[in-house]
Amino acid sequence: MTRMARQFAAQTIPLSDISGAKFAFCEPPSLKAALRHLDMNAGGSLASDITTLSTGEGRLHLTRSLAEEPFASSLIEGAATTRQIAKKLIFEGRAPRTKDERMVLNNFRALEFVKVHRRDPLTLDLLLELHKLVTSETLDNPRDAGRLRTTDDIQVVDDSSGEILHQPPLAVDLRQRLERLIEFANKPNEAASWLHPLVRGFVLHFMLAYEHPFVDGNGRVARALFYWSALRDGYWMTEYVSISSVIAESKIAYGKAFLFAETDDGDLTYFLIYHSKILQAAVERLSAYVGRRREEVQAFEKRLADKNCKDAFNHRQSWLMNELARGRLPRVTIAEHQERNGVTYLTARADLESLAEAGLLRKTKVGRASVYTPVRDLISRLIRPEAAMVTQAAKASV
Repeated sequence: MTRMARQFAAQTIPLSDISGAKFAFCEPPSLKAALRHLDMNAGGSLASDITTLSTGEGRLHLTRSLAEEPFASSLIEGAATTRQIAKKLIFEGRAPRTKDERMVLNNFRALEFVKVHRRDPLTLDLLLELHKLVTSETLDNPRDAGRLRTTDDIQVVDDSSGEILHQPPLAVDLRQRLERLIEFANKPNEAASWLHPLVRGFVLHFMLAYEHPFVDGNGRVARALFYWSALRDGYWMTEYVSISSVIAESKIAYGKAFLFAETDDGDLTYFLIYHSKILQAAVERLSAYVGRRREEVQAFEKRLADKNCKDAFNHRQSWLMNELARGRLPRVTIAEHQERNGVTYLTARADLESLAEAGLLRKTKVGRASVYTPVRDLISRLIRPEAAMVTQAAKASV
């Protein structure tokens, strides 16, 4: 009955399976509700919640989540690494030491690539370049990076049973099939054949994995292609969410979403419902993060303004802490603090030294000058000084 109902309401798309049958989908209430939620949130309304942060500051903190997607996408493919290593590779420029670490860095570079090209039409060359970025220095044959597979010995197999779950289209047909996929990706949305932008992105994710045009890296390219599509259609908040982190927690359901769609007469509804739930969960996690950040910033501003605190800041220190915490000032020297506030050298030095002793600034030497930079978790230390003391004690014991 479900199949009959879906077939009656089905909307076909100009893409077919290996037998030539068109893929189709319908929009049950659950999918419509999810798409409505994503329209209201993934398009950027969360940004308005960061009311106490400047645009630059909000993006600075949201950018920290950029390490999650390349890490989780690699985890789905079996890479063995950690979030800490992923952040060092991405934010500190540490060179990858293993193939798995290289995979994480490649995924990050691929996401940066799709952001740069989000306004460009999809082409075969762009798709091949995306694959080259994803698989650089990770393939058995380096020449396979950035080129279509030429053989038909590629299959999706159940690791536990050895059962063949998916037999991709013939290699000889790939170029033609991908051209149709590219045409679908670039087609303007017209009233007569209107397709929800996120549905288009979900379909691109499914179809790239279905075509399996590469010897390896198909899943990573498929997920990156979804990001390209979502960003192209104005869902800019997807830049800061990680679908792979949610998928990694439900890998079996991820695989079943593909299988159900393929084995039930090309009914993509299964995959669309799954993907919409995944994206919705990822957006809700971001929303919760933004809420926590908003509360922290409000507490931070209250702490700076509190003159009754036993270790209250003077007006010069309050201004400095505010600028450093918001990322508008990356560092300060005694001479700079002295000139900016019109105080003596000793007063400027006392301001900075007391902040360094409180564990809020890190002091280093550059030549003869003392340079003060904010500690990484400055806001947290300001609003929870007791937690900072515990952290410092733990580090000291190690």
